[in-house]
Amino acid sequence: LDIGSMRPKPHLGFGWGRSEMARGVQYRWVKHLEADVTLDVAAPADAVLSVRARPQYLPYTRQTVSVLINGRYAGEWVCADHAEFETYTLPIAARFWQTGPNRLTLRMAYRKQVGPDRRELSLCVDRIRLTVE
Repeated sequence: LDIGSMRPKPHLGFGWGRSEMARGVQYRWVKHLEADVTLDVAAPADAVLSVRARPQYLPYTRQTVSVLINGRYAGEWVCADHAEFETYTLPIAARFWQTGPNRLTLRMAYRKQVGPDRRELSLCVDRIRLTVE
């Protein structure tokens, strides 16, 4: 899903900001401590979740992102120590998925206001991809 474009908007649930663009990349900020996306799955299978994102960078801490699938904790990653986009991957076992719509929740450790932008933000997401193994 190209999160920044208008195309995946029906899949986006709670927590997402408006579509924005900077340096040729369309993205959306997560404006809360968590955000939901609906992913349709044909049949449960082992998969790899890839999220191209960048944190609301703070030089004294690193953003931790927990991943929940249908309300169950599936794993987490710690964002790189800079404000550039990176692709973060997480293997997710078939037992987390169900046939049909599935709720992916990204849960962040913090949200902050930084610089002249007055919004409190946590994670900037460009795209989300699910690859079946």
